[in-house]
Amino acid sequence: MELGPSAAPALDVRGLVKSFDGRPVLAGVDLTVRAGEVRALLGANGAGKSTLISCLSGANIPDGGTIALNGVIQAIRSPRDSLNAGLSVIYQHFSVHDGMSVADNIFLGSELTTRGRLRKRDELRAARQLLDGFDVRIDPRVHVGDLSVSEKQLVEIAKALHRRPHVLVLDEPTAALGEREAAVLLDEVRRLADVRGVGVVYVSHRLDEVFAIADSITVLRDGGVALEGPRASLRREDVIAAISPLAATPSAAVPEVRRSDPTRLLLETRGLSVGVVGGLDLDVAAGSCVALYGNMDSGASDVLRALSGVIARSGGEVRVDGQDYHPSTPVQAIRRGVAFVPGERKQALLPDLPASDNVMVARRALGSAPWMRKRAQEGRAFAELADEMVLSPRLPTLPARFFSGGNQQKILIGRWLLARPGIKVLLLDEPTQGVDIAARAEIWKRIRQALAEREIAVVFRSSDPDEVLQLGTDVVVLSRGTVTLRTSVSDARADQLIAAAHAAERTKEPAGG
Repeated sequence: MELGPSAAPALDVRGLVKSFDGRPVLAGVDLTVRAGEVRALLGANGAGKSTLISCLSGANIPDGGTIALNGVIQAIRSPRDSLNAGLSVIYQHFSVHDGMSVADNIFLGSELTTRGRLRKRDELRAARQLLDGFDVRIDPRVHVGDLSVSEKQLVEIAKALHRRPHVLVLDEPTAALGEREAAVLLDEVRRLADVRGVGVVYVSHRLDEVFAIADSITVLRDGGVALEGPRASLRREDVIAAISPLAATPSAAVPEVRRSDPTRLLLETRGLSVGVVGGLDLDVAAGSCVALYGNMDSGASDVLRALSGVIARSGGEVRVDGQDYHPSTPVQAIRRGVAFVPGERKQALLPDLPASDNVMVARRALGSAPWMRKRAQEGRAFAELADEMVLSPRLPTLPARFFSGGNQQKILIGRWLLARPGIKVLLLDEPTQGVDIAARAEIWKRIRQALAEREIAVVFRSSDPDEVLQLGTDVVVLSRGTVTLRTSVSDARADQLIAAAHAAERTKEPAGG
């Protein structure tokens, strides 16, 4: 979109400052977004993006600086203040309710009433008008639980548009989407800016998306603006270097895996059936890192959940290190040496407990932590994880919720990689979802080092072909529960993976293929 001058920007942030416990997180941030502009907001985990968004949304009150919308400085001290000023934030984790209709979700909290009676017909008509602005057809009468992930994201946007915002902040909107779903959402976001004239702050770690959709880019680092400018004038390598100088250096490369014992099968499945997946065969040797690649409806996530005892499998046999394996709970799986890190961090993190307690969860689940708490031992365990996973900040008593998303993920993965006695199989669902490029490289590196140094195996699901090719040793592509490709990562290409993920109608290879 060609952006011309206007009387005032839709959003104009000047000199925003915010500290927590005396530690500066925002140090004079400027951010300008004009009507009809998509501005990408990038930065490593801990750079200040989440704090900036929380100040815009009213969840946190800045210590200094100003926030203006359409030329009017706003005193945003609560989420209600933010909404009333014309600013809506859509977070990565949905706020819609599956058991309610699309229309009811859109008007939740701002229902249309006359003398205390709901005007359901008017709500349905208004919801349909909002949804008609999208290229994707969504019936406002259906339950949100019956929609795809990308359709739920569009309902979130419609819910925000109902309030007629001047500025829409999208926090990692495609983090849980596959390639096709993400493409649909990107088209709709671009239409919001071009057709409706909404100013969009687009927060993402996916640089391909940023360079496809953004008009301008702002990169935060250490609480300040490290790079800013029109997207057309910025090179990808300059953006990467601004996000994290270390990520642009060869030292960030993921080490090669030397398989510890390729003849020792730590995980075997025969005819595994769960959800849409029927008859999946896997052989995962010590030192292997097997990727399950596919879209949201592939069934790959259900495979991991069944293997970890979160849900029951409907058929098939599973063996762990040569022994029959029938976990009915995650605790039983852990006691057999199988640990799971879900794609939703909030399902595994204990946000209000100190980081050191979150680290010790793994050792207690494995039965290796003493009944009596030993602070010195817990301190050593935390220090080891902080060293190995490059954790920041190195504050064992800080509640986990105050860590950035990438550092929370380092805790969740690192606590299993470093637990003693060790696990045998680590299951990871979208291991670097919503994680910046520097933290992603550090997580990949530590996983590959663990595979080379210890007798363990990893099975992970990812919707990112780059992650599959960088982290995996082997890949199994699932399309609507059917295996459409099975190969070594060294023989795979990104375009092959993407094509196979959409090939269910054409390819009929049985899952055991």
